[in-house]
Amino acid sequence: MDQVLEQVISAIEPMDLAKTAECYQRLASLTIRQDSKLSYLAGRIAGVQGTLHPEKLQKAVVVFAADHAVDGGENKTKGKNSKADALEIATGRGPINKVAHRIGAGVMLLDMGLEEDIPESQGVQNLKVMHGSHFWARQDAMSEDEMMDALFSGLQIGQNLADEGYTAIGIGSLGERSILTAFILTAAFYRSQMPDLAGSLKEKNQ
Repeated sequence: MDQVLEQVISAIEPMDLAKTAECYQRLASLTIRQDSKLSYLAGRIAGVQGTLHPEKLQKAVVVFAADHAVDGGENKTKGKNSKADALEIATGRGPINKVAHRIGAGVMLLDMGLEEDIPESQGVQNLKVMHGSHFWARQDAMSEDEMMDALFSGLQIGQNLADEGYTAIGIGSLGERSILTAFILTAAFYRSQMPDLAGSLKEKNQ
């Protein structure tokens, strides 16, 4: 693993589990009706900030735009649909813009690898690593250097937002075959639960 990446990972502090447990106990003692999802989120926030009286969340949504497998046979749009979707967000007219506005969050769009370029503007940055990843059945989707460039760009964006006072970040993606990214991230975050998830899906389909 890259030495700088190891340093970044080692600098990530664990949650304050004592504060999380204290938060759950406090919520359980209240007589009002509890929402399990909100209670879980409250405990996570208390653990991250290390207090039962966390600051008001400063929110932002970061959308990573990139096309995938652009030299494969399934790339019918040649990046045109992705560019249109990105421009809709860039001009504040996308569905995510409306959702973000309702929760008081800003929206940042990052061109990490769109097949077609989009102009930079307020809230739009060009951090393009490549003009779409390769079709993995023919060659590696990305080189190791390209992967590290993309990874460190994301780390730098996260650090910049933290330095600006943002405390809650929503992450999204768009692009040709971007659902593959969602599958990969889901598998990475929930890999220990994948056998249970697969079993549940099998039972549901029977």
